[in-house]
Amino acid sequence: MQTNPIWWAFIKQHKKETVALLLSSLLASYFALIVPLSIGKYMEIVFSAGGGKTKALELLGIDLPENLVSFFIFFFSLLLIRFLLSWLHQYQSACLGEGFVRQLRSQLFAVHLEERQQRQQPTASSILAYSSEAKNMQHWLVKGVIGLTKDLLFLAMALYVLYSLNAVLTVTVLLSVIVFYLIQRQYSQTHKNVWEEKRKRQGSLLNHVSKTLFEETTQSTGDPEKKYSAKEAKLMTILHSYHFHKSFLRALTPFLLYLMLAIVMIILSWDAAKSNLSAGDVLAYMLVLMNLFPTMRNIIKVEQIWLQGELAAKKFTGLTLSQEISAV
Repeated sequence: MQTNPIWWAFIKQHKKETVALLLSSLLASYFALIVPLSIGKYMEIVFSAGGGKTKALELLGIDLPENLVSFFIFFFSLLLIRFLLSWLHQYQSACLGEGFVRQLRSQLFAVHLEERQQRQQPTASSILAYSSEAKNMQHWLVKGVIGLTKDLLFLAMALYVLYSLNAVLTVTVLLSVIVFYLIQRQYSQTHKNVWEEKRKRQGSLLNHVSKTLFEETTQSTGDPEKKYSAKEAKLMTILHSYHFHKSFLRALTPFLLYLMLAIVMIILSWDAAKSNLSAGDVLAYMLVLMNLFPTMRNIIKVEQIWLQGELAAKKFTGLTLSQEISAV
């Protein structure tokens, strides 16, 4: 893919920062996974007469004493560590993303200055590359590349624990995520032209406003208000279609995830008599599964981030995409 070197070159140039970010992501994911699993341990301690010993936490190498004092010391320490790691990860992600966009903007500005010196006036729509499109590029790196890596690592750890508790349910979950991702991908690719047309119409309207309000003209080019109204009407038409499809995708993801949850509960109810899971393990399984929903949602919807990033990258085609981005 032609636009890959835009972010790949940046990652290669900032290996240490990227590795540090992935490490903090891995640790944050690990402690985020322990939180719902610890609820099963709490249920075991409080309602010890109701079932056997839970094994969910032991799968991650944690064996707590059978008393509430030790549990709450562990639990509150866990919450504090998770908070600090989450803070660190989000700060690192934001800084790395801002650095990526800063370099792109600086190089693009240099290209536009060179065009101006050659009397090739950049269009007003190119300003979008310094604002909304720059934000899309940042999301492409932070959420679509690094964020996706974090989500896949977290999902892999969680599936290991869930598979150890119940293989049939976990295979169902994994297949569901794959199918849901393919549905979103197919829908996004099918309606990709809507996203492209929206950008074209926005750029066309911005160019007309710029020429009418800020550029001097010596010859009449027709009624500027009528032209503005015509361009705005075309933009509004495509915006209705854009928001129709975007809203559909936003509503589709939670619907699919809760549909998966319903299927898991049905299978669990059928298999309850055969299953050797304690009540604490069943609760831990359901809590981990629901805790995975944001991660699954990010993975399922990542195609949208990649699509927006690829379209935004067209604003930066003046850069030398095949070479590493120089430090600013």
